[in-house]
Amino acid sequence: MSCSRSSCARISSPSSGAAPPADSSGARSLAHPSTPAAASLVDDQLAPFVSRAAADLLVMNYNPVMSRGGLILLERKPSVVHGRRQCWWPVWDRQPPDICVYDPMTGGQAFLPFPPDIKRATYVLLTAADGMVGGSFLLIAFDAWRLGDLLPLRVQTVSSDANGKWAPVEYSYHPDLPKG
Repeated sequence: MSCSRSSCARISSPSSGAAPPADSSGARSLAHPSTPAAASLVDDQLAPFVSRAAADLLVMNYNPVMSRGGLILLERKPSVVHGRRQCWWPVWDRQPPDICVYDPMTGGQAFLPFPPDIKRATYVLLTAADGMVGGSFLLIAFDAWRLGDLLPLRVQTVSSDANGKWAPVEYSYHPDLPKG
């Protein structure tokens, strides 16, 4: 499907279910995925449900990290400016959110900062489908890069009803290693 600026007002055609390709002006499509899994997520799952404005903000400024129970975890893309993560954000006096838990069916978005005590986090997203009570999600962050060390695993959590505030760091010890 090729399109001009006037004919690509919607995210996808009903028959294709895919984001529109770049037009002759060289503009990029809504999604420029780097892996087949990301392409499938964006084209088949995300694009049919989000508005153009939401797609521009989320897909162009955030990378999909994982999905579970109908929710998608997105992480802000790093910028090339000083190696810091930056993106367009409508509130100029604040830094844009680092993480977004997005519900493509309802359009609901929960914006969160990175976990403050874990620098290189690996995430686990739990939802109501996992038996959670008291919120729509629980996000667990841990420092998987330290798994080979004899150090305890550091873990932080945030839930949908915590107003974006991460819980204090917890330590998990391997049962075969001495604590301390």
